Amino acid sequence: MMLGLLAVPAHAAAVESAFPGIAPSDAEVTALPDGFAAPFPGWEVLGPLTPVAAPQPNGRTGVRLQHNTTLVSPSLEVPAGTRTLAIGARGTGGVLLAVRARREGDGGTVTLGQVRPLPSGAARLVDVSSIAGQRVRLVLDPSGGFGALIDLMEVGPFATPLPDWSVLGPIGISGAALRAEDARTRLVTPRLARPPGTSALDVDYRGSGEISAAAGAGPLRRAAGAGWRRIRVRVPATPTMRLTLILDARDGSLSLRTVGRAVITPRIRVRSARRGNRRVVTGRIWPPSVAGGRMVLRSGTRIIARTTSSRRGRFRFVVSARAKPLSVVSPAGIGVVAARVRVPTG
Repeated sequence: MMLGLLAVPAHAAAVESAFPGIAPSDAEVTALPDGFAAPFPGWEVLGPLTPVAAPQPNGRTGVRLQHNTTLVSPSLEVPAGTRTLAIGARGTGGVLLAVRARREGDGGTVTLGQVRPLPSGAARLVDVSSIAGQRVRLVLDPSGGFGALIDLMEVGPFATPLPDWSVLGPIGISGAALRAEDARTRLVTPRLARPPGTSALDVDYRGSGEISAAAGAGPLRRAAGAGWRRIRVRVPATPTMRLTLILDARDGSLSLRTVGRAVITPRIRVRSARRGNRRVVTGRIWPPSVAGGRMVLRSGTRIIARTTSSRRGRFRFVVSARAKPLSVVSPAGIGVVAARVRVPTG
């Protein structure tokens, strides 16, 4: 009976971000030595009952720990730079799984955290950055009433998600989202050159708890909920940018789907000339990333002409000279703010 290892999904790169480091190749994973299989070669069993196989409703098989039976792993080297350990479990009776590490050098014990089992047995993440690069023995210790039980579904792997980011607290990549759970996690992105026209960064989030986001100005704080919500963080007009996120998910989990998507505020320049009974309006939209998009000409609230800007952002309208007042509008799009400028007609 082999407990599966938590692999990073192949579509993890679907997490959208202006910053590097969110991709399957960057989420390094390392399996525990010898896997995790009954009868637990090298694992020490402490407690009154020997762990047994536990078939699950979803067809998987776990390892059942009863009456506070504790498992101690073989001696293992935690890879340098490691940030998380995945542990999946199902439980009854309000049981929690305490995760500790016994250092091989001085015999000291480090408390890594507690895993609250999920009905699905899905893996939860434990912050192991405090023991990265050390040789330890993992201690998995259920806590609860004497009749409580826990079915272990997954132990491992060690992982280093977001290796180029500054990370304090557990964070993992789950499908197309980053996920923090049962903890307060602080993320700081690498410093990146600010794309031309970038005025803000978008972060999409959902779950329980609170998110705080800042990119050089004061932080914004928002409560999470069951549906996806968006927080838009202003970016100063500096050559570089960096995003800081604090995810307070101490009572559940908090997911991020968009992590720092650049929001562009276009700039429009226009000229106007009357030629007989016609008016010619020419101009250019900047930055180049929005060139080739839709442009409209309004007279008051009414659209009187439409066009598409060129690859260099240039556009041209020819309308009746009697149409006043005039304004050129660049409609909003994904990651692009609507822009509007008045056309001189004097």
